[in-house]
Amino acid sequence: SKLFKNPIYKNHRELLLWGIDILIVLISFFLAYWIKIDFEIPDFDYFNFPKAIISIVVLIAVYSVSFRSFRIHKSLWKYIGQVEAYRIGMSVLCSSAVLLVCVLVSHIERFYLGIVVTGGLLSTLMMFNVRLIYRTYRKHLNRSEERRVGKECRSRWSPKIIRF
Repeated sequence: SKLFKNPIYKNHRELLLWGIDILIVLISFFLAYWIKIDFEIPDFDYFNFPKAIISIVVLIAVYSVSFRSFRIHKSLWKYIGQVEAYRIGMSVLCSSAVLLVCVLVSHIERFYLGIVVTGGLLSTLMMFNVRLIYRTYRKHLNRSEERRVGKECRSRWSPKIIRF
């Protein structure tokens, strides 16, 4: 595919994969919050935007350090195996533990403890699923490429019947 041959993808692959993982974490925590408030649309008159921005920055910082520590960005997305599953699991577990401690120490409402746990679980599931989808897509591309190359080879090198 042209995407995987693109110089931006080749030169900045790890940063791109880190960005995708952080986006997954942000989506997971948004969903966890939305689940916690029973899928209601929050009243933005009472919404504390500065507190939300600080929470997002802390969330990104904690997960970024954890991803870096467990070398999540170095993984080969083509092959998800036990090592990568262990790294993702431990990274999210450590991040969730740090965030739980932050919530308990900072005297934020206990309401957020459930969001940290649910967000961590959703992050893990979504990270596995995104990698699985990526792997399936790459496998499909490789098969399509093999079929295309195979047809070209057969048409060029197939024996010709010559009749006299």
